[in-house]
Amino acid sequence: FFIPLSLATSTNMTTDKRPPPDLSLHIINRYITALRPWTWTASIVPILVTSALVSSTSTSLKEDDMYYYFTTVRLLVSTILVQSAANAINTCEDFKKGVDTEKQEGGDRSLVDRRVTYVGLSSLGYGLLCISVYFTLNFLSIHSKRFDEEAWKAAGSLFVAGTTIAVMYTAPPLRLKYNALGDVAVITAFGPVLMQFVAVILTGEYQSFIYYYTVPVGILTDCILHANNARDIDNDKNAGITTVATLLGFNASKILYKAMIFSVYVFTLMLAKFGDGEHAFVGQVLVLVTIPIAFNLIIHIFTKDNIINADEETAKFHLLFGISMAVGIKYVTPFIQEHL
Repeated sequence: FFIPLSLATSTNMTTDKRPPPDLSLHIINRYITALRPWTWTASIVPILVTSALVSSTSTSLKEDDMYYYFTTVRLLVSTILVQSAANAINTCEDFKKGVDTEKQEGGDRSLVDRRVTYVGLSSLGYGLLCISVYFTLNFLSIHSKRFDEEAWKAAGSLFVAGTTIAVMYTAPPLRLKYNALGDVAVITAFGPVLMQFVAVILTGEYQSFIYYYTVPVGILTDCILHANNARDIDNDKNAGITTVATLLGFNASKILYKAMIFSVYVFTLMLAKFGDGEHAFVGQVLVLVTIPIAFNLIIHIFTKDNIINADEETAKFHLLFGISMAVGIKYVTPFIQEHL
């Protein structure tokens, strides 16, 4: 009735006709995971919201849907490439500085657990950065007739500013994260910088009303970072770096997190009602469907027992809130205006 372990192992080895695992795909998967795809919502949401805003106010975009949709996809790809490059570079910098250690719980452990190599991940990061630069310049060159000199300068300046902030979040010489400037960097990069970049690419000029919408989008994106930093308070202190979370401590960080979540709803609903005096999109009330998720984050996730996954859970909330906001602006608002 009992088969010896050695015999069972031998039998399985000789009768198992499954093909051996593809090691190359396994390695590729490890590097993709190291790029932290779950954070890509930080790039996706500002682009979707901005494209929804400008397409709802620009007559030229309404008449050229092909350019609008094609360009939005190109912007998504280009921005995700930059963010992935920054994620890889920042992971390498954290590892080199001793921020990521074997004792830490949660977070990115790709280098700590030796799933990827430092040289490989660093090379991938800078390689993706070069690709994103080429991708963006190529696009601007192809559609040069749509941009005057001022628009070219604006798009170029915003792209350089956003890329610089993303890379030097941990990389020298700025090392923004290590000097309690990470939150400011994230709000700036994924708020006004990225959203105006999208507006300039789509319309050929700055859109001043966009700045009002960068407030909830920027704060919401920073919630992901703040959850991450609140989890890593002890590790960051031991590594000698300063973040807003290390300055506040866990309890005060939780209060700040709640305040940011609450303020995002307040700003969005104010914009739905009043806009900037002209651009009011009442359909943004659609974001209210995400309130149960927000309560779950505040009550159950952002606690000392569950903080390990708070950043990833916040990213999921960020994506759903952003999609609701974009859909509300582009589709729900005209529906309400037409039928109510």
